[in-house]
Amino acid sequence: VDIKSLNYEIFISETDFETLNIKSPKIIVSLDKFYNKNNETILKIEILSKELYNYILSQIKDANFTLYEQDISYEAKYLIEYDINLLESKNNNTKYIPLKYVSIDIESIGKDMQNQEIILLSLYSLNNLAKVYINTEKLNETKIKEIKKKKFTDFETIYCNNEKDLLERAKEEIILFSPQAIVGWNVIDFDFKVIKDRMKLHSIEFKLSKYDGECKLRINNDFFKDSTLTIPGVLIFDVIQLLKMNYIVFEDYKLDTVAKKVLLDQKIELDYSLEETDEMFEDKIKVIENMYYNNTEKLIEYNFKDSLLVSKIIEKLKLLELMCKRSILTGTPLLRVKSPIATLDIMYLKELHKRKLVAPSNFNFDQSAPIEGAFVISPEKGFYENIFVFDFKSLYPSIIMTFNIDPFTYS
Repeated sequence: VDIKSLNYEIFISETDFETLNIKSPKIIVSLDKFYNKNNETILKIEILSKELYNYILSQIKDANFTLYEQDISYEAKYLIEYDINLLESKNNNTKYIPLKYVSIDIESIGKDMQNQEIILLSLYSLNNLAKVYINTEKLNETKIKEIKKKKFTDFETIYCNNEKDLLERAKEEIILFSPQAIVGWNVIDFDFKVIKDRMKLHSIEFKLSKYDGECKLRINNDFFKDSTLTIPGVLIFDVIQLLKMNYIVFEDYKLDTVAKKVLLDQKIELDYSLEETDEMFEDKIKVIENMYYNNTEKLIEYNFKDSLLVSKIIEKLKLLELMCKRSILTGTPLLRVKSPIATLDIMYLKELHKRKLVAPSNFNFDQSAPIEGAFVISPEKGFYENIFVFDFKSLYPSIIMTFNIDPFTYS
């Protein structure tokens, strides 16, 4: 795809723009005319200066004029504007090009979840990468010699002096390997949260790609919203999220449960037999810590097996292939495919613009009245039978399309 520029852009009615009476050589009025649902003429205005763009927006706000499609993100506007397909296809036959991805998993120890020290970090990729980084700082020389005598055939062991050394070497490996995607199991809420916290502790820049830009981790405790991690040039996929968004249902979403069901394989069992008290049986962190000191070789294999299982599940269920195909079919960026709203926006607006029509923004400057919510009946305490729950969460794009509910159809 040829890279094109997309200047600051607004859609505004011809009448409102004439009323503003702003003249500048940095304002380009498109020759294409668009229309809103009331058949009013809408102009597409490109502005070549950020300062002028902000000034025009302030004038529009003061005049209480309406802007169209102002809530659409820059990348979505770009895809819509140039009707870009994310991968080339011929005769509707799009060849899937496998993503180069790496699976990551960590093991950590500590008194609580907020203070975890990373002792093992494994990386696995089908593209000839299989390594486990070992933090040896707390291991005695005898134990280290024992581990080195062990011949691990499926992966390479990297012995690190301490946690900082482990993080720096693993970071260097990821950047050098330059994956298109990083995957894992609960990888954003746990693995990368711990990794970022520990990098900050050791004054290591949280950077995991060769591309410029900031890595941003957003942990979301809202049940209905997923945590996100943005790494420039690298896609991040939590396999649990991929399974749920593709409606692949399991009894629970523990790695062991899914591996048994999908692969007829399982995680390596933790060595609970090493525990001395009943209280410790229920504490996974203490089990891992005990194995780290007493059965390190098995814990290393346990750590690598987790990375391996994640990759095998992805391949068996063709999860990334499914994501790519959905992205191609809808024209939606890969990380936005899981949002039916984002997908509908791009598909709908592309077709709308072909018809020289524009959609209203989801907001206007004159928002003053609150949106009326649903009526909620106060529950009465007790036990009830034959209760059914109907949740239309994220289904309204499908409902809109199914019943042709559209402002241009019903105006």
